[in-house]
Amino acid sequence: MATNDTIGAAMMFNGAFPESKPAGAASWEAFRQAKEAAHAAPSPSALSGRAEPAASSLPAPSWEQVRANAPAAAPDSAVPAHLRLSSPETVAEYLPAPGAERYRTLLDSKQEAWILAIGGREEVDDKRTAIQQHQIRLKHLADEFPTQTVADDHPSKIDCDKNIARLKADIDRIEARRAPHIERQNAIGQALNSVDKYLTYAQISEMRPAADVRIGKADTLAIMADRIASIRNDVFDMVSKPWPSADAKARATAEIDFLAGKGKIEVGQSIQYRGQMAWPHIEDVTLRGFGRGMGDMYDVRQVASSTAIMCWLFRDAFIAKVHAEIDAAANDDIALDAEQRTAELARLNGRLLAEERVLGAIVWRDAAFHLIPADLDPRALLGIDGPEPRQDW
Repeated sequence: MATNDTIGAAMMFNGAFPESKPAGAASWEAFRQAKEAAHAAPSPSALSGRAEPAASSLPAPSWEQVRANAPAAAPDSAVPAHLRLSSPETVAEYLPAPGAERYRTLLDSKQEAWILAIGGREEVDDKRTAIQQHQIRLKHLADEFPTQTVADDHPSKIDCDKNIARLKADIDRIEARRAPHIERQNAIGQALNSVDKYLTYAQISEMRPAADVRIGKADTLAIMADRIASIRNDVFDMVSKPWPSADAKARATAEIDFLAGKGKIEVGQSIQYRGQMAWPHIEDVTLRGFGRGMGDMYDVRQVASSTAIMCWLFRDAFIAKVHAEIDAAANDDIALDAEQRTAELARLNGRLLAEERVLGAIVWRDAAFHLIPADLDPRALLGIDGPEPRQDW
């Protein structure tokens, strides 16, 4: 386990975080120490002017020689359990095949697209500067004739208008040449952002190479996009279905019982010590977690303490009335409970991932990186199996 001194040195940029050391770190440490020793202070014999032994005249050892003579590194595990993917190089090193190669290819393709995209930027800036100069010349020409309008057939105005039109046409041509590279760079950048977000919470030790994907003869990017959109509509329809009346009644009963507990008037002090009864606090009662699932902390309601007392006094009447309202509004014929939703969502998500894998395979087959959908599942893009992406990203 790392000491505080080690971690402190890493935070001051004087060392690496111990949990972030890549495989082979021991070999690299040995090489670094050997290099430092080679550049250490001169020996006493050198300071005294005496010649060193003949061996010192040999050339310095090469990287291969130093690495070969360095002590062997301690065997690292294939993938650390809690690996910190702090750089693209670390990601590419530990991702299972073909994810590692695909990740490197995306990085290289994005860099290539960026270089091509900025190729004409300076030329465009120069032409825009030239346009501004011609526009300034036209303004000066108008200032020379303050009492009359410069005629359209004035030689200087014709020359400026021609040059401006020519420069704008050149800019349009350059921008049209840059547009595909910008589109490619943006699409790859969005895909890499999605992958990087996925890798921030999905443990890489749980990832495995995915099975080979078979592309149908009629499968195209457009057809696969339509299939994926259709499945996502099915997911939306499933999630939008109502919950069973029994579920709503159970949650309503729990909500009323909670309020009744807050509105109960305690008489124990009066009986035991002839004290006053313990009336509920005058502050409003906060309801949280009874809707959208018990763990939801965003559905918050403030209820008056008088309502809590009413729930305590007339609990059964409240429950009967609320249950009757639920029966009138419910549609149990199409309702789905939690177990049914989980099973149906798993089935739809399985279909969705299968179609996305085919789309990803077509993208890689055709090198159509500019057509990578921004919402493509990172597992389908990298060709790996792993935990499902989180829905809150």
